[in-house]
Amino acid sequence: MVVAARFLWGLGAGAPRTLAAAIIRDRYEGNMMARLMSLIMAVFMLAPIVAPMLGAGLIELFPWQSVFWFPVILAPGEATKTLTLGSQVFIGQFVTDWDAVLSALSLAILPVLVLYVLFSRQRIRGITSGAVK
Repeated sequence: MVVAARFLWGLGAGAPRTLAAAIIRDRYEGNMMARLMSLIMAVFMLAPIVAPMLGAGLIELFPWQSVFWFPVILAPGEATKTLTLGSQVFIGQFVTDWDAVLSALSLAILPVLVLYVLFSRQRIRGITSGAVK
């Protein structure tokens, strides 16, 4: 369940920019397309500038510990913890089992590496096809 939630989170982070550009290219032409594309790009360029100010405002309203509420709400039990959250079990106050921590984190990165290897050709093909008209 957590893996599916992270997948959807990734889609939500990457899809809007691509979808907005695709919809504008399909529906509009000429100057109108150029105006709308520049507006969309301006929004996506300003969002990282505004985000820290928004975050600072939220931290002023709520305590800084509220940042950690989302993972706790999403994974309340031992069975629903992610690998990176579960690797904290091996870190204690006086003793840390670094072999177990690094093994768990190495397992956590394997799915990302597998997906990269599987889809790297398509990604490179998409980047190069968009650069040439």
